[in-house]
Amino acid sequence: MIHIDGDPLTYRRRLKHDAAKLKDASTDTQKGDIAHRRLLLQKRLVLFQEIQSCFMPEVIGLRMSAADTQSPESLHLFLPHEARLPLSLTAAGRHLLSIESKLRHAQASDSLTELRQSLAVYSHLRMSKIQEATGQKALTRANTLLQKSKDRTDVIANKYQVARSTLLQLQGPGSWELHFKELKTEDVRPMTDPEERPNASKKSKANPPSVGHRTLSWIWMTPGVAEDAENLHDGENTRIIPLNYTKYPFYYSTSS
Repeated sequence: MIHIDGDPLTYRRRLKHDAAKLKDASTDTQKGDIAHRRLLLQKRLVLFQEIQSCFMPEVIGLRMSAADTQSPESLHLFLPHEARLPLSLTAAGRHLLSIESKLRHAQASDSLTELRQSLAVYSHLRMSKIQEATGQKALTRANTLLQKSKDRTDVIANKYQVARSTLLQLQGPGSWELHFKELKTEDVRPMTDPEERPNASKKSKANPPSVGHRTLSWIWMTPGVAEDAENLHDGENTRIIPLNYTKYPFYYSTSS
C-alpha cells in the first residue's frame, strides 16, 4: 500500500530538503528513512506518469529523451507549464494550463498562511527559550525544537517561491503580483523577534521593540493576516502539543 501524507509535490519537496541534509556521519537509521521515503515517492511517481501520459501524450517523448537517472525527489515531472508551447496549441492543453494556474495560485496563498503560522510558532519557541529555559537538557531540547521549526519554515518558503515562479511563467506579470510578491530571505522573519537586537540583554530581549518601532515584512501586511492570528490556536489548522520536558511549557506546531 502506498501512503504519502499530503500532496506528492509537498512530500517531494520535503524529501529533497531532508535528503540534502544527509552527511557521511548520518546514522544508518536516518539513511534508511530517506531510502524508504524515496521508494514510496518512486511508486507514487510511476502512477503519476501513467496518468500524465493519458492527458499529456506530448510528455512521453520528452520523458524518453530526458532519460532522467536522478533520485525521485529531483526527477523532471514535465508539468503543464514546462511544456507550455505545445500544450497551448490545443483546447485540452490550454485547459490543463488553466488548471495548473489555479493550483499554483492556491498553493501560493496557502503557503503564505502556513509561513505566517510557522514563523509565529518559531517566535514563541525563541521567546520561551529566552525567558524560561535553564540547564543543559532544557537548552538542548529547546534548540532542537527551534531547528525543527526553522526547517519547516524553510520548506514552506520554498513551496511559496516555486508556486510564485510557476505563476509568473503561466500568467506573466500582472495585478496578482501585488498580493504574491517576491519572497526574499530577509522577508522570512517573525512579526515579533525577541533576538532582533543582537546586543540586547536576556531581559530586554524578552521585551522586544513595540510595533511602532519594528519594520514588518510584507508577508504580515497582506490580506488574511488577522484570520491567521485568530485561527492559530483554534485546533483545526494547528495543533499545539505541550512537551513538558521541564516545568516550563514549550510547544511545537505539528500542522502539516
